[in-house]
Amino acid sequence: MGNDRLTRQELSWLLAQEARGAAQSLRHGVTALSVQPPSIQPSVNPAPSLPEVAILGAAPGGVETTLDALDDAIALLSDLQSTPSRRGRIDLAALLCDVAPEARISLHHLGLAPGAGTEVFGDEAALRRMLQVLVTQGQAQLAEAPELEIRRDGSEVRITVVLGPDAQALGSTEQRWLSRMATRHGGRLELDGGTQSLMLPADSSAEELGELRRELEQAQQLGEVYARELAAAFSAGDLPRTSASPAAPRQDLAPLVAMARTLARPLRELFTSLRHLSEAEPGGPLEGPVSTGYELIGELSRLAALDTSAGETQLDLSTVAAAAVEQAGARAARHAVKLELEAEGGPTLSSRGEPLTLLIRALLDHAIAATPAGGAVQLRVEASARRITVQDGGPAIPSASWAELASGAVDPASMGRPSGSWLLVASALAADLGASLTLEEGAAFELSLSWR
Repeated sequence: MGNDRLTRQELSWLLAQEARGAAQSLRHGVTALSVQPPSIQPSVNPAPSLPEVAILGAAPGGVETTLDALDDAIALLSDLQSTPSRRGRIDLAALLCDVAPEARISLHHLGLAPGAGTEVFGDEAALRRMLQVLVTQGQAQLAEAPELEIRRDGSEVRITVVLGPDAQALGSTEQRWLSRMATRHGGRLELDGGTQSLMLPADSSAEELGELRRELEQAQQLGEVYARELAAAFSAGDLPRTSASPAAPRQDLAPLVAMARTLARPLRELFTSLRHLSEAEPGGPLEGPVSTGYELIGELSRLAALDTSAGETQLDLSTVAAAAVEQAGARAARHAVKLELEAEGGPTLSSRGEPLTLLIRALLDHAIAATPAGGAVQLRVEASARRITVQDGGPAIPSASWAELASGAVDPASMGRPSGSWLLVASALAADLGASLTLEEGAAFELSLSWR
């Protein structure tokens, strides 16, 4: 690599930055002088006063107006010198090998995988130019290859170059430019004896992503533990049941509502951070899990907001079913599943509207998850028979296995059904509303919700 010198544009940018610093220092000095209290002169032997000098052509607003004009000129000069370039995560180790292929480069990863830990976030063209100038300063003669070292040092990436015996002859302009550019990227330039080091803040998105993934795994494990404990309690009949009044919530629904209220907020905070990382990399591996996570948060939030103390009213099953289908429309569209509603009018039903809507929504969400893309979910309402059926495009299971599936005693994936809490919630809501949720025997998976 030749002994590259700074270009005219780079020198202009450096001079503009130094002019900005000088203007700021001058402004601070003028401000300090303007607010300085007048000194008390002794009354004896006063010094002769100097004649006043008038400056012709001074700005009407004084020195501060002139400094404002200087700041505006420097800002305009900086804007003219800025050129758009690609910004993003840049691997400095790979970029250094590309800039100086003949150099002797020592890579230290401190236990990290090769090629990891040396990423920074910044402007690719600016970082490449900084490395070129840094490598050039490490060349004592044109025939010699520079010695470089790049390593991850805490939260920084450090690139160190060994200066040659002519280090004293190096131009200070390049070092000043490197220092300014390092500060612009949130780093710094250090000169220690015969070495010069450029430190830049490392991109921590990979570490944050790993930490968030570990938190997500812990949250999933916690949810599985809660589900197994609740399923064991349901199977053993340990949960007390009360039938004091229709408005009073059953005790088998209360643990689910409490669990939803406990998990909704921390999961929302977790997936909010994951969503920010996913938005930074559209189409990346996080996009699908983040979408699934927000669907889970929506389910928990609806259950957490359930008012279990509301009284019964006269409800039209067709109207309630239509409202649930409308709410599930967005999820069905994301999964490319069609919702079909067949409803017949009839007498009203005495029940609680919010739990019933949530019950139908849970059945629809389970059916959408079980149906392949391009399939359809059928919801039929027989108001005269006080009966609602939901049929999906997933695999059917024997009716003898329905009790274990509904209570969460078995893994739904072992039967080809989607994993989730929909059926557990639907079963608890059906029992709370005094309804019966059964699996119809047949070639398709069809659930029937009916009132006696």
